[in-house]
Amino acid sequence: AVEQRINDALFQDEVSGNVKIGRHPAFIGCVSNFSNFLDLSRKVMRNMELGVPVVVLSRNNTTQHMFRWSLLLLDLMEKEGVDLGMLTYFSCDRKQKTKIFLACPESPAYFTCSREVAESVKKDLPKIMSSTGGPNTMVATSFTPEVSTALRYSAMIENKGQCTAMRHCVVPDCTEEMVDQIFKPTPVINHVLESLEAKGFAGIYAGQKYECGPDYKAVPSQPMIQFRMATRPPSEIDEKWREPVVDITAPSSQDFRSEAFLKDLSRWLIKEQPITLAVNGDDELAMRLFETSGLVVYTVGSLENPGLTAQARPQDGECFGEFPPRSQLNDYTHLPVIIPSSTPGYNTEYTQARLASEAKAAFPSGLEYCEDLFRGCSPLVLGFVKTLCAYLADACGPKRGVGYDKGARTSLFGLQRPPLLEDSPTVIRIHAGSSFDELAPYVAPFYITNARSQLVVSADPGCGLSEHLAKFKGMQAVVEDQRSYEKRMGGVLPYNLIVLEGRKGLEPLLAMHWVSRLFCMGHIKSVKTHDDAFVEKFSKSKKWLAIEMTPSRL
Repeated sequence: AVEQRINDALFQDEVSGNVKIGRHPAFIGCVSNFSNFLDLSRKVMRNMELGVPVVVLSRNNTTQHMFRWSLLLLDLMEKEGVDLGMLTYFSCDRKQKTKIFLACPESPAYFTCSREVAESVKKDLPKIMSSTGGPNTMVATSFTPEVSTALRYSAMIENKGQCTAMRHCVVPDCTEEMVDQIFKPTPVINHVLESLEAKGFAGIYAGQKYECGPDYKAVPSQPMIQFRMATRPPSEIDEKWREPVVDITAPSSQDFRSEAFLKDLSRWLIKEQPITLAVNGDDELAMRLFETSGLVVYTVGSLENPGLTAQARPQDGECFGEFPPRSQLNDYTHLPVIIPSSTPGYNTEYTQARLASEAKAAFPSGLEYCEDLFRGCSPLVLGFVKTLCAYLADACGPKRGVGYDKGARTSLFGLQRPPLLEDSPTVIRIHAGSSFDELAPYVAPFYITNARSQLVVSADPGCGLSEHLAKFKGMQAVVEDQRSYEKRMGGVLPYNLIVLEGRKGLEPLLAMHWVSRLFCMGHIKSVKTHDDAFVEKFSKSKKWLAIEMTPSRL
């Protein structure tokens, strides 16, 4: 219902002449265990509601599910008088998919898949919207019976076929004996009916065999489950979809609290980009990891009532998404996918008439200082910049999830700054041939918010933007040749790197989607209901994106 209402609003905007919804056929790549909710209902039906024809693609396995679902939908469409041409089921191999993708370069695609698959498809279909998983992580300050159960449930849910299942945990002073204790109660079943009858969800099938690297060990009491232990987060980690495999980081209690370890953990979270992070036992630690990483889902629990990694209810304000690592975003997806949202909105742009009208309007109250900064933009780009500013003026700041009023978990959601690490900026490198029109939509969201200090702009002398950049007081801007830039960047680990080469014209995406390429978004929640102390503490975090009402005087 939430996404239907968002769709209604988008359609009304199109009727009013503000946006144009792209109606090239949309390709849907299904993931089997979420087919009904995530792939088919969201991606197929939301597109069809606004007149976008869809093509459901077959899979190498479990494809009967989406095929039969498509037949059921076609039957309903016929009964309701819906054009049957709006839905196509395409049974094909990878070579055939590539052929049709290349014939439809303007078509969007919506895939839930591995990063490897997303990268491959994006080469043929640039407008792929990919949800790409990640090594979900739980941190617990101590090992308790309740934490043990939470670790087992998170790691084994649906035999790890859940996208938010745990792949990695951090428990100080954890031993191999404790690992055996965690997984020893895992039920082994012969048939799915056994789980249904026992109301189980975290068992494993008897007789299965799994292959792992030589540095993994079998759990003594459950040899089908494999684990690897180290005192630092793993330098390389494979998600091992649908395999009972866990990496365990077990520093000493003293090292666990050290600045060096916590910084390593934050950098690992940024590099690997799990979907979810659950922190149990220390609200201050949860705050630190929230502020120094950029995930979509955070859960805060206690040692007595721990949060799982497998927890997100978008309908309660616990917005959800599977983002690739920010610095590699463009390798895997056209845009990050956040739930709830309007699926056809990802292939929607503002009309020229709307942008021309916005260009003549004033900046939002408090942002009048932007008039001089962006005066050098062409009318359409200026209209887009003002649209972005209006969106941010409305959207910034944490919002309390509706679950609070329903007696569910207590959550806060909203736009967030990049991770608050001094040596992890967003870098924009501008090559000769680029223009201020190309730069302005990237700079504006940073400059008008509290993320201003986290942006570094490096301009080639040949781009001729020195005069424009000089107006942006308080922003780190450097004019340097490529050699100097590369030398200076040698000691920097950017959170995001944006390279402007003058090859792209204006891309007037919906403001929320443009901003999603630059900033974090998602939610953080307490496992408790009506947790006012949580709201009081975490709503004050410096991580939440906020508007800067005055220009810098630095």
